[in-house]
Amino acid sequence: MNKIHTLALGMMVALSAQTAAYADTSCDLHIMVVAPTEGDSNAATDRIVVDRLKRALTADGITGDENYGQLYLTGRFVDSYKDAVPGPPAQVVVKTDFTVYVADIFGNKVFDSETFQLTGVGTSEQRAYINALSALNAKNGQLQNFVKRAQRKTINYFDKNYRQLLSRASKAASMGDYEQALYYSSLIPECSTGYPEAESMTLSFYQGKIDREATALLDQAKAAFATEPNAAGAAKAYAYLAAIDPNSSVYPASRAFADEVKKQTKAEYDFEVHDKYNDQISIRKRSIDAAKEIGVAWGRGQKAQTTNILWH
Repeated sequence: MNKIHTLALGMMVALSAQTAAYADTSCDLHIMVVAPTEGDSNAATDRIVVDRLKRALTADGITGDENYGQLYLTGRFVDSYKDAVPGPPAQVVVKTDFTVYVADIFGNKVFDSETFQLTGVGTSEQRAYINALSALNAKNGQLQNFVKRAQRKTINYFDKNYRQLLSRASKAASMGDYEQALYYSSLIPECSTGYPEAESMTLSFYQGKIDREATALLDQAKAAFATEPNAAGAAKAYAYLAAIDPNSSVYPASRAFADEVKKQTKAEYDFEVHDKYNDQISIRKRSIDAAKEIGVAWGRGQKAQTTNILWH
């Protein structure tokens, strides 16, 4: 019996450790926060809404970004009452329903929402709205529950749709648009079941990008030296060679060409020769981080095309 109890206890400890490890897994969720597009809002209230929604996301471990993400969070005001109260001083009373939505940019489909009943009083209509929004803060239990629910639905969304994103990524890569490919593959968070496949494709796209760039740089170096096969041409060639990523497949050929230039001109390298990292884990992490930065940069550049909100 002791052995059985010991075995059972060991299994429970292992299971608990596994559960804890899963719970601690980084998720890297990004949700784009978009200013309200309908209802009685203005620049001042829009700014407050965006800031409060970003804080609510951040408090639950989600990155709220105004320029990047496939899923977006936004809202709209629907007033149920608005009236002026004579003073002094004159006051404006606003009672409004503010509904927040989480939606998919590509399908432009709302898949979760929550409505907040807000009341504000101020010396102007704008001030009344601003005061009404004071209830929309990170300590608001209704908002906290909505964000947690949205987080679960977001992960579930990627679990079900990551292959569609990877298909878009593959299509972009096949046309040589590695930046767009990295945008799609990098959207899939680490806590999604599709992340291992997405990570593998991300590394492949990144390798394709640095290999293409390295090939172009090597060709430019060779052309520069062919035009001026002397010390001046060597300096120009070395400038191109210095920009070649040491993890590209072209890197060995670039080093061989640099040695050839040196033999012909006796010109020393005027740049630092890069050494490859020996730690494969470090190489992988650096590559993934660099690839994600490229994807994020491409996504942020598409903001004008991804904020055409349609309400359903």
